[in-house]
Amino acid sequence: MTEEKKSKKKKVDKKTKKPVKQSASKKSKSTGVKGQEWYIVNTYSGYENKVATQLTARIKANSLENVITEIVVPTQDKIVISKGKKKTVKEKIFPGYVLIKMLLNDNTWQVVRNTEGIVGFV
Repeated sequence: MTEEKKSKKKKVDKKTKKPVKQSASKKSKSTGVKGQEWYIVNTYSGYENKVATQLTARIKANSLENVITEIVVPTQDKIVISKGKKKTVKEKIFPGYVLIKMLLNDNTWQVVRNTEGIVGFV
């Protein structure tokens, strides 16, 4: 058999010779409410982590954990040589921006937009 046919071959139960359906645990899981999308929020530069913690606190206070599921400040590790020594520093990929995965409605927009340090949606 070729590689293409092997990858398309369905799993078959040995006793019944019938195709085996994939269980829900093997399929990709999505958390939260269906229809959530990623939104980019503009913040004051340098306050990204503070805004993320404040927004997390507001989400818990308003019981919106199932509607706003993820808040991300994108960073990467960067090696900097200072005074002859290597030092690992977390560098922000998008300074001044925070990524939020949520279902946008009037209530979630209000909570996010009125959080201290957020300038607006992009």
